[in-house]
Amino acid sequence: MLCPNCYKDAPIVYRGVSAHCTACGAVRVPLANQSVNMAGQPSKVGGAVAKAFGWLTLAGGTVIAAITAAFFQWLITDGIVGWVLGGLIFAITAVISAVLLVSGKQLTKSGDDTHKTVQEKAILGLVQNSKGVVTALDVSRSLDITLQEADAVLTRMAKETPDQITVDVDDQGQIFYRFPQVHWDAADKVRIGGGFAPAPGVAPNPQPVQAPRQRVAGEAWDDPEGYDEAAEEASRQAAARGRTL
Repeated sequence: MLCPNCYKDAPIVYRGVSAHCTACGAVRVPLANQSVNMAGQPSKVGGAVAKAFGWLTLAGGTVIAAITAAFFQWLITDGIVGWVLGGLIFAITAVISAVLLVSGKQLTKSGDDTHKTVQEKAILGLVQNSKGVVTALDVSRSLDITLQEADAVLTRMAKETPDQITVDVDDQGQIFYRFPQVHWDAADKVRIGGGFAPAPGVAPNPQPVQAPRQRVAGEAWDDPEGYDEAAEEASRQAAARGRTL
């Protein structure tokens, strides 16, 4: 859902109970877009829970397998029943634990990827609204994260896409991140392909309508598209009749 203030499809950030656009800072309706605060959190929590159950299952199953093996070996001293039962319990425990641990790792990675994607989308919206140049302080304020986190995100983006982001340092040592391939236009327009189109809610500039040209007798046409052969022939015939009369 586009922000009604800046017309950017930018994620929102919650500051307290109020939602704000990450591109322009305007107040938004809660749940109007993805949130940089909550993006990926359900997957991360699910991953942590799955990994915790995986380790608990492994620990508990190992203890039960050891107790079972010891008991049956004590009960049947001449056989290997205890070792077989203990090994079977441990094998089942290991499979269940491995499934939980792998699932937890995948969920955590999915949550991290989602959070990363939403953060980058928010930064690109901010860049479009900042004429292609941002600093770590801008990102920190927009996404409500620490300055160190903002700098780490921008540095990672610059390393992953060096052909799309350039890093400049001014005389005072301030670092600027430039996005030359992010198109923007100061006159409330967005660039589409090779041309411009009005931003949503902005009426296009009306184009002047040119009246058709009127040919004056004796005037030579200098515009091939405006030349009408039939009209020229009729004009010559009328002139000939006038001379005959």
